[in-house]
Amino acid sequence: MKKFNQKLALVTLSLALAMPGLSSVLIPTPVSAVTKAKKQAKVTVKSKTPIYNFAGQKISPKGYHWPKNAKIAVNGAFYLWNEKQNKVKLYYHLTNRRQKMVKAGKSKKVNLGDAFVKTSNVKISRKLKAQNSALTAENNHKIAASESDLITLNELIKNSAQIKKSKRYQQASAEERYNYREAINDAKKALKHDTLSAARVQYLIWQANIAIKAF
Repeated sequence: MKKFNQKLALVTLSLALAMPGLSSVLIPTPVSAVTKAKKQAKVTVKSKTPIYNFAGQKISPKGYHWPKNAKIAVNGAFYLWNEKQNKVKLYYHLTNRRQKMVKAGKSKKVNLGDAFVKTSNVKISRKLKAQNSALTAENNHKIAASESDLITLNELIKNSAQIKKSKRYQQASAEERYNYREAINDAKKALKHDTLSAARVQYLIWQANIAIKAF
């Protein structure tokens, strides 16, 4: 575990130097030293409140809608660049990938994947500071990820095996473990692409770290 902690310390320094675009980035830290995230904010959604992905595209599952007066946990606010519309909008990131929704009058748990809701479409219990700016979201979408960011993302993937063996991970809820595993899987899939934007890689780093902090 000592060697694992030393490696994470190096990632911490790399990330701090490499990511000036994110205002409140979460830094990889030893699992034993992680403080559990404070009580999360929740948004109140309407029945047909749309769901979006990182590209700002709608991914609402066909035939499903939100339960009446549903309150959904969110853990971050992001400006996302919609390439098709050439616009930037502010979104809240849903804490859990699997959400209770309704289809044909029956409640079911639906795997939405990594998902967002527009801030303008919901009411939130407490204000969340945006992790980036509108200008950063647009500019970083148009440039390739830096080598240091890619190294950081690879380190997070490499260290995931040790994290999964940790007591904190094993004692976490099924949803928290699932969110973390899928965040790492997202990172692995993304790295198979020839070119990744700075915005995408920096977001994937944030996503992995916020999942760690949850447990």
